[in-house]
Amino acid sequence: MSRFAKILTLLLPLALAACAGNQLQVVDADEQSTIRPETLTYQDITLFAEGLANRLRGEAYFVNAVDDLKGQLGVTPNIGLISAINNTNDDRLPLREGLYDGFEEAFYTSGMANFVRDADNTHLTLEIQINGLQSSAGGGGEIIEYWSRVRVHRLVLPDNPDQSAYMQLIGTVSEPMRMVRGG
Repeated sequence: MSRFAKILTLLLPLALAACAGNQLQVVDADEQSTIRPETLTYQDITLFAEGLANRLRGEAYFVNAVDDLKGQLGVTPNIGLISAINNTNDDRLPLREGLYDGFEEAFYTSGMANFVRDADNTHLTLEIQINGLQSSAGGGGEIIEYWSRVRVHRLVLPDNPDQSAYMQLIGTVSEPMRMVRGG
């Protein structure tokens, strides 16, 4: 059997499986594609949030803010999710729960900062917005592109005790995810 025939024998079942239709494919920038049934699930959102948290933990402005707050406070700073806005066509997304759990898991395992559900005792805050756009994929399918924007604020403790502490925007992180349905 020729080399081309061997490769074709391996790829043909994959190509036929991809044409099966009525399946949803989630394509994450950091992971291989996986097949999903109808919509984003809680697990998808949790994994997406963990990826966002891991990306955030690598941003210099975030690392510097955490280190600075540790020095000023003498303790590991708390991070809180103060808003999760769903700007997609799918109101059924378990957005807030999935984001909380994904960020909580990522920060718990890192030890870098504490992710807390009580937003009253935070030193860093996150505002997350999830957007979605649907377009035709040809052959009766559709592409759904999701992207998120995370705005990060940090507590600023002034040197003058007569001045009040305040929250300051220190940076943003964005992350895409593409889903292909049908076709």
